[in-house]
Amino acid sequence: MNIYLKSVYLDEIRKAASAGLADGVAFSQAAFNSGAPQADANEHLEEICREFAFPVCVSIGTVSSPDIYSK
Repeated sequence: MNIYLKSVYLDEIRKAASAGLADGVAFSQAAFNSGAPQADANEHLEEICREFAFPVCVSIGTVSSPDIYSK
């Protein structure tokens, strides 16, 4: 069983990863985007992916494949 931490906060992710409590991150752009532009969410997601060596799941807010690949 894998445990995914649903968080957008780097400090929370760092604590869970260092304690061995998370096998991955479930990143919610809706939770992050409370007023922030999409570019900020993408940059934050990139930072999480660079810093942590485990899977990151991201919800996609679209239904067409060209839109999915452009995100």
